[in-house]
Amino acid sequence: MEFRISNQMLVFPSPRKEMSLLNPKIKKAKIPSVLTIPLLQHRGQAAVPVVKPGDRVFAGTKIAEPAGAASVAVHASTSGTVKEIGEFPHPVLGRGTAIVIESDEKDTPDPAVGPRENTDLSFEEFLSAVRDAGITGMAGFGVPAHLRLETLKGKNPQAVILNGVESEPYLTSDYILMMENILEIVEAAKFFKRILRLPKICLAVGEDKLEVLEIVRSKLFSLSEDFLEVVCVPAHYPQGEESLLIRKILPGFRGDLQAGEVLVFNIATALAILEAIKFRKPLYERIVTVTGECLPEPKNLLVKIGTSFNDAIRNCKGFLRKPDRVLMGGPMSGVCVEDWNAPVIKGTQAIVALPPEDTKPRKVLPCIRCGLCLQACPVWINPCLIALAVETGNFDSLKAFHPERCVECGNCSYVCPSMRPMLQRVLEAKGLFPI
Repeated sequence: MEFRISNQMLVFPSPRKEMSLLNPKIKKAKIPSVLTIPLLQHRGQAAVPVVKPGDRVFAGTKIAEPAGAASVAVHASTSGTVKEIGEFPHPVLGRGTAIVIESDEKDTPDPAVGPRENTDLSFEEFLSAVRDAGITGMAGFGVPAHLRLETLKGKNPQAVILNGVESEPYLTSDYILMMENILEIVEAAKFFKRILRLPKICLAVGEDKLEVLEIVRSKLFSLSEDFLEVVCVPAHYPQGEESLLIRKILPGFRGDLQAGEVLVFNIATALAILEAIKFRKPLYERIVTVTGECLPEPKNLLVKIGTSFNDAIRNCKGFLRKPDRVLMGGPMSGVCVEDWNAPVIKGTQAIVALPPEDTKPRKVLPCIRCGLCLQACPVWINPCLIALAVETGNFDSLKAFHPERCVECGNCSYVCPSMRPMLQRVLEAKGLFPI
């Protein structure tokens, strides 16, 4: 992928979003005959199964209970029969424990899924409902949503930011979600403001999504509402990263990002929380951008959790040519998935099939001190010196370089002319001492 660096030291990778927008509607993926649902789909602890082989389940049936504070429930994605529980491919972990469900092709919802009579919940009831619905951050290997929300307990938060920037190349799932669910976004914002007693709630939209911004503002005007501030931010990568977004929207903010004074929620996560509260609907399906030059018909698909990458790709008429690499997520921060039988999980924003010309390995050369990684770093650390310290074993100097500030965007590796694995070295540094 080509890139350029501006005189403001920002990286502009080629967006390549137009492929998945040739079909500008959410398409419902065909439910596969077998779904493999991992017990761990987030950072934290795996859930504990509460079903056994032979049990009958429905769409939304709880099949695994939370195992600890950093755990959430897991639910069946469709109706059918529990086939087995065991070790299966996992898109992030390589392999992990999962529950396999054989579909009956009826997709019957669980009787427990339905409108909630009273949505005027206490904060504790709200947290419990989010956890029981299995809501996690829906961007990558996210954090359980109830843990993020718990940081607000006993606090006076300044704002919640609904993040619709989606600056990663190829990805359009959040864009299409916003375009087709404007009223739900406004409703989710109103709900967050009420239950969290917020003085301010913002919707952040990239400058490449001005139509979303205008539609939301039009809806707010027609509803005579002014509780939601819609903010347009630069669309360059990685502007959607949490700390950068807070600094852009709240330039005077000087608080602790970990103290719960400001929370950032991906727009898909926010809508999943609304569905959990309003309809008691667990997180068992999500929109996934399935795209890349190797696919004849890239699409945004509504996919059941547990659908294999292979099955999702078949909904786009398979491969046009053999990809060199298939990613979960975008090319900047995504994870390379070796086994395409691995399932879609809650944090699978995209499946990207890249051709050989975009992934051709080149020889790793010594650092030439060009400084491009410093220019491209959004949090102003020195990836070059961190990488050299790790490679030479000079661990005593690492703390002075603050690798813990890394937001794992991958810009440093992306711009390095010597093809050095900068991000990998910084991640190694982050693991050398407690952060």
